[in-house]
Amino acid sequence: FIEHPDWDREMKRLHQILHSAQHIFPSFEKNASGFCQHLGTLTNLPNIIDGLQSDSYSTILLKCALFDYSFADDEYESTSEDLWLERLAIMREKIFHVGNASLQLKVVEALYHRYLGTTSGDIHLQKICVLSMDSLAYVFVKNGFHKFLFDRNANEILSFQTIMEEADELGSEEWERRGGWILPGGIEEFQKRIEGTHIVLPRYPGLAAGRIFGRKKKLNESI
Repeated sequence: FIEHPDWDREMKRLHQILHSAQHIFPSFEKNASGFCQHLGTLTNLPNIIDGLQSDSYSTILLKCALFDYSFADDEYESTSEDLWLERLAIMREKIFHVGNASLQLKVVEALYHRYLGTTSGDIHLQKICVLSMDSLAYVFVKNGFHKFLFDRNANEILSFQTIMEEADELGSEEWERRGGWILPGGIEEFQKRIEGTHIVLPRYPGLAAGRIFGRKKKLNESI
């Protein structure tokens, strides 16, 4: 961002917007700080967490990521005090595409270095499963990151928590029987080829093939 003049201006504008509404600015600060502390309890990534807290651009991006879209909803009747929130939501849309591309790059990089015997097909299949909207929503809520959203009590979040709990209950027996999920048509052969490789396997019984277990259709986009 620093090396690109247009993005540098966008980031500075975001910084001004985030600081312009003093009535809820403390909420952004509290959520970002809480997120970093929570991330520290789940991972061993002190350098990344320090960067999120100390680097100005990283902190701005984190606060934007924890901001929801309700103020930009067509049905929401905004006041003059909330115009800055609408601007923030619009700018957040732009950043989403950059973040999405960055996430895909890091996931592929992690898969490539973790599983040295992978083929391009293996990586493609796993990337699709990991980066599906169902998977991202599940992992986000399962690890408690939703507690630090700006609008953490939104109906969509409460609804998804119920969906996640039901999926965990339904998928637990299958998870135990298989020793984790095995996806037919690709992953079984992949596991045979990398036999003996250390595999990090979080316990996510409510996920199967990039979808919420027990659901044939993907989640509603509002969730």
